Amino acid sequence: MIGKEGIVIQREKPLKLEQLQILKCRTVGDGADVNELANLKLGWEGEIQMDMMIDCAIRGRNCIHMKDYRFAVNGEVQIDNVLIAGDRIFTFEVKKYNFDLIYSDEVWTFTNGEKFKKSDAAGVTAE
Repeated sequence: MIGKEGIVIQREKPLKLEQLQILKCRTVGDGADVNELANLKLGWEGEIQMDMMIDCAIRGRNCIHMKDYRFAVNGEVQIDNVLIAGDRIFTFEVKKYNFDLIYSDEVWTFTNGEKFKKSDAAGVTAE
């Protein structure tokens, strides 16, 4: 039975992020390590922000919120947030980009109207 406050399964900091943060304190990393650390840190911050928004929205409701849910289906699958509310399941995949996107008619576009492609995100670096 789910209590009045629901069930919230906490998120753990990614091991790779912890490792790179420790290395940063011990040595000067190369450009790739510095960029990877910055991107992992941005992703972690975005996931924590989303966690707080969901937790606030479901407070006092009969829901289950699972964070960083992993399971095996032809390899490992990871979902940032799974929310179970009654007979419905919602999934949320968090991306923290350094630009704004608009979703309409099943298409993501930049604010200037140009269509967003997955390859647009590949070159995003943390600044």
